[in-house]
Amino acid sequence: MEENYNDQKEENYGQMPTNSFEYNQDYNYTPTQDYNQQNNNVMSVGEWFLMILATIVPCLGLVLYLVWAFGSNDNPNRKNYCRAWLIFYLIQTVLVIIILVVFSASLMPVIMNSYY
Repeated sequence: MEENYNDQKEENYGQMPTNSFEYNQDYNYTPTQDYNQQNNNVMSVGEWFLMILATIVPCLGLVLYLVWAFGSNDNPNRKNYCRAWLIFYLIQTVLVIIILVVFSASLMPVIMNSYY
């Protein structure tokens, strides 16, 4: 009798339970069924090219990068790239302002002496 029980246990090993009380109802759940699930697909070369091409248009590119960086339901690759690009753009803008202030301050004595 013990052999029959072990044989039956080995035969049923790895099979899905037939009784709904034996397992969770979400057993066959896939992430694509979730409404708020992010799109984790790999971006194609064309998508990358168009996204980088968007930076060429001065105002529209910045707006697109802001939308893609802080949008709620977007590809995480695009979101992280846009956030990194915005950080780089902010650093670049601050450095240009600092350089312009230092340069204009260093030229101020020359400009003031030329008037006298």
